[in-house]
Amino acid sequence: MRKLMTLAATLAMVILAASPAVAQSSAAESQYGEAPGGDSGESVSATGVVEPLGMTTFMYGTHDLSGSGYVMASDTVNLSKYEGEEVTVNGTLTIEEGELEGGPPLINVESVEAHGDDPEEPGEPITVSGVIEGLEATTFMYGTHTVVNDADGISYALQSESISLDEFEGTQAAISGTLVPGYESGQVESGPPLIEVTDVEPDAGVGMEEISGVVLEVRDGSVLVEDANGGQYDFAITESTSFLDGLSYIPEEAPPRAPNAADLAPGLEVSVTPAGPIAESFPAQGEAAGILFLSPWYEGDNENEAVEKTLRGVITSIGEGSIVVSENPDLGVEDPGYCEGAINFSLTDGTEILAQNDGELVGASAENLAEGQSVEVAYTEVPGAPEIAICPPQREADRIVILEGSDGGEDPTEPPNGNNGGGSSSGNGGGVADALGVSALPDTGGAILPALGLGAALVAGGFLVRRMGR
Repeated sequence: MRKLMTLAATLAMVILAASPAVAQSSAAESQYGEAPGGDSGESVSATGVVEPLGMTTFMYGTHDLSGSGYVMASDTVNLSKYEGEEVTVNGTLTIEEGELEGGPPLINVESVEAHGDDPEEPGEPITVSGVIEGLEATTFMYGTHTVVNDADGISYALQSESISLDEFEGTQAAISGTLVPGYESGQVESGPPLIEVTDVEPDAGVGMEEISGVVLEVRDGSVLVEDANGGQYDFAITESTSFLDGLSYIPEEAPPRAPNAADLAPGLEVSVTPAGPIAESFPAQGEAAGILFLSPWYEGDNENEAVEKTLRGVITSIGEGSIVVSENPDLGVEDPGYCEGAINFSLTDGTEILAQNDGELVGASAENLAEGQSVEVAYTEVPGAPEIAICPPQREADRIVILEGSDGGEDPTEPPNGNNGGGSSSGNGGGVADALGVSALPDTGGAILPALGLGAALVAGGFLVRRMGR
């Protein structure tokens, strides 16, 4: 009898021990339905109504596919926008039934097919413009980036399956896409509307935030500016950079010209409009689309007196209204040292062109210039002016002198037609002026007096001989 009672007590304990698991399994089946079997890693397709996952005894999944026996999660699909809808999901089984915490199987959803008579309408197209910023700590849990529209000040959350928005952080851009249904302002977690971005077009200077500050340093091809917060920006100056005067003047005190790159100097207040995105570095780096002078800039060219310089070399090429002169004509454009010894001179109405002729200078014109000629070019420079990075550097020619040949060699100023003055009857040996077809000074008759003296001597000699013969 005692043995029989002991056996009964043992059976009761076994039943009690098994009861929680049975109850938990039954609860799971009653709440999520009975899911078909499957192994982890298998492809799964299931149909049901998407519901948000509430309090559970297991710690995985974000949504329940009601009536299917599955719970769901996804790294690529926003399941929240399908809540309350009947859908068919496709994905991979990642947790088998009862594998963890006695919970239902988990599908990692890869695609969703919404049911209904008509397919889901795409979201409303939208284009906004502003600076794209990374998403920081927020009260909502969707989107990867944000933007505040310049036109109306409305904030938007951004996401994209086709564009890496990280590459555009800090960039002023026009952003196109569609509004994601169900994410109207404040409808989800009191957050902003959500845009599925399909295109990003960075603005080139349009709508870019201007950087105002003080010039710290004028560098070779750039200007360093510090703003009121201590931020430093190194802006490249290019041929397309514009310079504007932001000051008001009474007529008699207005500068005689517009500002240019040569007027930049440490201490000047300026406002710079970037030509595109600014690289995050120290100092930050960008390209200047425009520079507005906010403090007096014209004081005798910022006290930088123009310096006259000369370059003696050979014309290596002739362009439309310009010539390239090189001290080392044997060097090619790709050779080291070429840019240091060559200058591209522009010819203006004020450029004086002369030619040497027997040590004197005579008038010439641009038509007399030819490749291979030795010339000396006078030009001016302003010390401290930023240099546009171009090879060879550009200057404006004040005066060009075509030089005569040296060391008895071939005259390098001969024009391409090969005329060396050999047919000249002027008696001056056919110098550079003759070769170029320019006019030398007229004959003043200075050779007549020696000829008259010689004739008088011959006549006097004749009389003397005749008298001695008598």
